[in-house]
Amino acid sequence: MRFEWFVTKRYLKSKPRRKFVSVITLISMAGVALGVMTLIIVLGVMSGFDSFLLDKIMGTESHLLVTARQGQVVENYGKILPELESLKHVLAASPVITNLVMLERDGETAAVILKGIDLSREKKTTDLASYLKEGTLELKEGDILIGKELARNLGARLGDSIMVIPPSYEPKLTKYTIKGFFRSGYYEYDANLVYVSLRSAQKLFGLGDVATGIQVKLTDPSLAPQVAAVIKAKLHLPARTWMQFKPNLFAALKLEKTVQFIIVILIVVVAAFNIISILDMMVSEKTKDIGILKAIGATNRSIMTIFIFRGLFIGLTGTVIGSGLGLFLSYLLKAYNIIKLPANIYYLSTIPVELDGRDFIYIVSAAIVLTFLASLYPSWRASRLDPVEALCYE
Repeated sequence: MRFEWFVTKRYLKSKPRRKFVSVITLISMAGVALGVMTLIIVLGVMSGFDSFLLDKIMGTESHLLVTARQGQVVENYGKILPELESLKHVLAASPVITNLVMLERDGETAAVILKGIDLSREKKTTDLASYLKEGTLELKEGDILIGKELARNLGARLGDSIMVIPPSYEPKLTKYTIKGFFRSGYYEYDANLVYVSLRSAQKLFGLGDVATGIQVKLTDPSLAPQVAAVIKAKLHLPARTWMQFKPNLFAALKLEKTVQFIIVILIVVVAAFNIISILDMMVSEKTKDIGILKAIGATNRSIMTIFIFRGLFIGLTGTVIGSGLGLFLSYLLKAYNIIKLPANIYYLSTIPVELDGRDFIYIVSAAIVLTFLASLYPSWRASRLDPVEALCYE
């Protein structure tokens, strides 16, 4: 291998006879660098948005939701709560009643999801307390907490009365007083979710001391499927994980990220085709050298290795430069808030950037593999040159 690397270094140091070849080499490096840099920034921004959205969903929904069998309610939740909290990886659990209702205020109506909560336990399982923007979380019977977007849609203010209509064949109008506004940062929740006390929800829906589910917070959200399996095995109760709350959304985000990766990697593919061109021209330029090397005993494998090294040098140089630029620009976006966003629309003042280490490895690996594959054909063609013919026409 020392011989091949020695010749490769000589070729890298020597100037090509045609300046056009040198220009194409720089363009190829720039193409690889641009592709890698763009991939790092794009996937970093998308991962940042994914993480932001995931935090808002899990902060409102909890990591697990334990329910009774279909069509039933959890009657003995007071006994189940300590059993859940005794399980490994479980931090806290809280009962909840969830149902659809209609809200009406001054002729304005809205269909929303109403959640009855035990506030002392809710604070341990979700981030509701940190979402409070105005008012109080101390909800007594007849008090209600609504989202900021919903309040804007209904024209509601703190202390206003609002009618809640439950979904029954003989609906009864129940008047509630708005005690606070929350903003989670996720529009679907802020415009379609309201909170009352657990006792208020039980009375509103004509239930006894029961719950429709139990929210569970874990030490690590990624352990949700394993803990759900344990709950089903030990307590014989079904449990939905946070991944199942918004399956279509998470599937769409994953697909979008994959499509973006494929689209941007095409930049590297174009640069790889440039590497094929530059190596092919280099083979033509070095025909005499190849003939001499073969005449003194160089094997086909050695010749092929020399040109593969040259192609990998272009790819690795571009990858290193692109990685450095991508990480540097991502840092600038995250640390100095260069790009501003309208906070009243996105609930974010700047673009979130969060580069996953696995994404970085995938990007670098893809760039190196593509440049290696691009080097194979011209390197193989160089190794097949006949030394007699190569020297005959020089």
